[in-house]
Amino acid sequence: MPFNNKAKDIMKIAANVLGAQVALAKRDNAAATSMLREAVFIQDSLKYGEPPDWFFPVARVAGWRVC
Repeated sequence: MPFNNKAKDIMKIAANVLGAQVALAKRDNAAATSMLREAVFIQDSLKYGEPPDWFFPVARVAGWRVC
């Protein structure tokens, strides 16, 4: 079974999502929004695979955060 996406790209998503959670805890909304946008950009650039390499759509979290 070939691997479609690089682990470093998956870890960048994780780092941005975690960083956004930390920023939200510190009430730094600008940094959180920036990190979530970066995570969405990286996730959107991943190659398709089933099951997906990243398990939840970051765009939904980012959309909720922007509202």
